[in-house]
Order: sequence, then structure tokens, then C-alpha cells
Amino acid sequence: AGILIGIIFTGALIPNMLQKGAVDVLLSKPVSRSTLLLYKYLGGITYAAITGAIFIGGSWLVMSVRSGVWNWGYLATYGTLMLFFAVLYSIGTLTAMLTRSTIAAIVVPIAAWMVGLAVNTAHRATTAFKLPGWIDTTLEGVSWLLPRAGDINAMNSWFMLRGSFGPEVEETVKSMQQDLPEIAWVRILVSSGLMVVVMLSASCWVFSRRDH
Repeated sequence: AGILIGIIFTGALIPNMLQKGAVDVLLSKPVSRSTLLLYKYLGGITYAAITGAIFIGGSWLVMSVRSGVWNWGYLATYGTLMLFFAVLYSIGTLTAMLTRSTIAAIVVPIAAWMVGLAVNTAHRATTAFKLPGWIDTTLEGVSWLLPRAGDINAMNSWFMLRGSFGPEVEETVKSMQQDLPEIAWVRILVSSGLMVVVMLSASCWVFSRRDH
């Protein structure tokens, strides 16, 4: 929900910057177009970071005080969610540069999110059901081109289940820990980082060559 809200509230930042009049004023300043665009991207990330800190930190504090169980793993999900938002927002940035549409800048990242979740889920299923290797290889290749929503969910579960849930459910949590899939930390971080770099590089290239 927090990521969805972040996408909606930051979706208009780039399209509004590209409106006639606004962009003319910005381009008159002694700042390169790429720098200007990156500042706008960082502005959206900052908004999401503050909102996420309030959303996750606040809910963690309330639940911890009321339950008496302080699950520090829940706080760690802040990092994974910010990583995921950075990926989605980079997609929205490129979409905004290509279309100048706020609606497109919101809808396209969400669509990429859903497709990425479906591909990640299918990829995990190929391992669980031992399907032909070429299917696994194809899905793995496609997943590098999409947000890794399923992997982010798995990372969140990994952090959560290593926190405390209280002695009453300790045995249940231990059994759930054994059922967690293996987390490909390097693959997730590298592919997410590469996607952000590629999306922002393409956005800067489009912006630098667009005649406003």
C-alpha cells in the first residue's frame, strides 16, 4: 500500500516539470538537463523515504507497544521497500519522459510490478515442480528485465521471520523459517541496481535530446 501511494503521489513530478513554461524556466538555469532530471528523481525518492519511514516506523512502534513484541526484522523491510520503489520510480521516470503523461507514469510502473510478480512466481514454481530447464532459464532472463516483486516479498519474509514474534509462537516461526525459499541476495541487488541505472540513463538521454 505504501509503495502504491508513493507511486501515485510522485507520478506527477516529472510530467509537471516538462510542462511548457515550467521546463523553460528550469532549462534557463546553469544546470545540465541530466542533473536536473536526477534531482527530480531524488526528490521523489526522498518523498517516498520520508513517507515509508513514517508508515513502517509508526506501524512498527504501535504494534510493538501494544503487543510487547519488538520485531526488528519488520524495520529491515524499510530497506527492501525503498529498493523496490527506486526501481518502480525509475520506470515511471522514463515513462514520463517519453509520454509527458502523469497517468502513464503511474500505470506503467504498476503494470511492470504486476508482470514482475507473475514472472517471479512462475520462476519459483519451475524450481518447486522441477519443470524443464529451458523454462527456468527463460523466466530468469525475463526477470532481469522486470521489477523483482516476488523476490522482494521473499526478502521481507526473511527479515520478518528472523525477528521476534514472542515465545507463544516460537516453534511455529521456526517451522516457517525452514520453508522460506533461498534468497539470491546478489542477483536481486545487482539486477535492481542495473534496472535503475538503465532507466535513468535512458531518461537522461531522452531529456537531453528533446526539443522543448
